[in-house]
Parts: sequence; C-alpha cells; structure tokens
Amino acid sequence: MWGHILQANSVLLALAGVFLVYSAGNAILTWSWKQFLLSLLLFAFLGVTEVIFAALQEP
Repeated sequence: MWGHILQANSVLLALAGVFLVYSAGNAILTWSWKQFLLSLLLFAFLGVTEVIFAALQEP
C-alpha cells in the first residue's frame, strides 16, 4: 500500500520541483516572493513526506 502512495508522492515531488524552479525565476524577474515561498513550503512538505513514506514501506 505504501508503495503506491510513495509513487504518487514521487510524481508530486517532481512537479513541485518544477514549480519551485519556475517560481524562483518568476520571483527574480517580478519580485513576487509569495509564490516562491508557497512553492518552497510545498517542496519541503513533499520531501518530508517522501522520507516518511519510504520509512513506512515494507522491506
């Protein structure tokens, strides 16, 4: 069960990484830091859940 959740979380983590890069560039060009902070928090949250789900996965 945790394997399927881990796979879905991995896809979301990759998408969050793309969003983080996009929002970092957007923040540099337009000085809109709210979107960058949101993407940074989302990426950090999904990274932590990735570690938790990997630990919960059966060996």
